[in-house]
Amino acid sequence: MEWRSAEERIAQTAEARLRIGTSGWAGTGWRKQFYPPSVPEAEWLSHYARHFAMVELTATCYRLPEEETVLRWREAVPDSFRFAVRAPHRICRRKRLRNCAKDVQAFIERIALLDDRLGPVIWQLPPTFKRDEEALAAFLPLLPREMTHVLEFRHASWHSAGVRALLNAHDCALAFHDHEGRRAPWWETGPVFFFRLNGMQAQRRCYGLVGLKDFVAEIERALDDAGREVFVCFGDDAEGCAVRDASLLQHLFGQRPALPEAIATAAEEKTPIAITHGTES
Repeated sequence: MEWRSAEERIAQTAEARLRIGTSGWAGTGWRKQFYPPSVPEAEWLSHYARHFAMVELTATCYRLPEEETVLRWREAVPDSFRFAVRAPHRICRRKRLRNCAKDVQAFIERIALLDDRLGPVIWQLPPTFKRDEEALAAFLPLLPREMTHVLEFRHASWHSAGVRALLNAHDCALAFHDHEGRRAPWWETGPVFFFRLNGMQAQRRCYGLVGLKDFVAEIERALDDAGREVFVCFGDDAEGCAVRDASLLQHLFGQRPALPEAIATAAEEKTPIAITHGTES
């Protein structure tokens, strides 16, 4: 594959607002390499937001944050920054999208406090949850249209024409993930493209330039659609790969890398990733 020049990527990034970040801003594997000792933990989010354009909130999976906490998050970042917010496990995993109207309302009202810093809301379904179009059809009308919603299906049975039609009807996007080496199909639905890259965690390796190469091609494909923002989120990991690989991707698209030292050694490393593509029935 012939990669585009840095100038071409910069132009597309400016037009489509490519946002690269990580899942959380305090990854156990990269705290020491990213945060200077002089920066107290209370200021980590502000420091992170000076280097990345988005972050995925994962604390919201486990409990509803206090209003004061959400407002503090909002005030810690610049106007241009965006929070991608993971929906509660209570809705997506325990109730599996059923009988959850009150839970959805409470969650939506709380994260709405992020106001103009709110990015996509991520509804991630577990790998054990097989396709249930009836549940999905009843669930999607609960989601307010003024927010951006992304569905992440971990079981391949969801990759069907019927599910794609439902997402289109409700203007919801599909998350392009590489969970356990499997890729979601290419569906252009909803107002954004959202990539979650965490397939190397099981192998305890970073993507590096070789592993990122195929994703660069797909991100460029997404950037060709100037009407949609493109979010790329690297999953937290104990090896410290998330911030390193995010920095490499920033560099490849002409952005200033959050971790410049990662660029110098990247060309010498080889970390390919084995992938099988999802299918649509």
